[in-house]
Amino acid sequence: MFHVEHFGEIVSTCLAEQIHLIGLSLTSTQFDQFARFADELSRWNQKVNLTAITEPTDVAIKHFLDSLFGVLALPTGAQRLVDVGSGGGFPGIPLKIMMPDLALSIVEPNSKKASFLLHLVGLLKLGQAYVLNRKIEDLSRQDFGMNGPLSIVVRGLKVEDRVGLFACLLNREERLILYSTTPWFHSLDNYQLKLLDQIPYQLPQGLGDRRLIVLKKG
Repeated sequence: MFHVEHFGEIVSTCLAEQIHLIGLSLTSTQFDQFARFADELSRWNQKVNLTAITEPTDVAIKHFLDSLFGVLALPTGAQRLVDVGSGGGFPGIPLKIMMPDLALSIVEPNSKKASFLLHLVGLLKLGQAYVLNRKIEDLSRQDFGMNGPLSIVVRGLKVEDRVGLFACLLNREERLILYSTTPWFHSLDNYQLKLLDQIPYQLPQGLGDRRLIVLKKG
């Protein structure tokens, strides 16, 4: 991991400079939370394989900013979010920082990564944020234990052969949001899902084209 004094401050400053691309801005509290997040990611990454992305600008853009683009796909008035396969906390924790009233369940099967996420939730004082050290195959909707409609977000996982598992966790009109680098071409006929939208976006500094695949339970 890139070692530099004030690593987190550099990351959060870079994020603050780029976040206008999504039409958002950071409060001083959020700025501090992102800085502390980055510092802990750097520190823990020395003993737990959380990410191969280590330069501060890349962390700011490829992890934090990319995660926050997910606000474009969330339904108006979103109340509950389930982040499956969160790894180092992406995209769920950046979205929770940005939308503090959002109830968040973070699903991470790797016990060491789940320990990091538990530590991070406490450190950042994130209310209504829960870590489930479970596999997606072992989940049921009752595991999330929260009222109101939910959305599931998935980033960095191959999901084509797991769509049915995600669909089973959703009620009618709820969303499955996939972070992707390619368009969605796969059949949804067997899953009671329909393609609601594909939202393209570009990361700054030529760091890549992305899209949000938004599927809705029919």
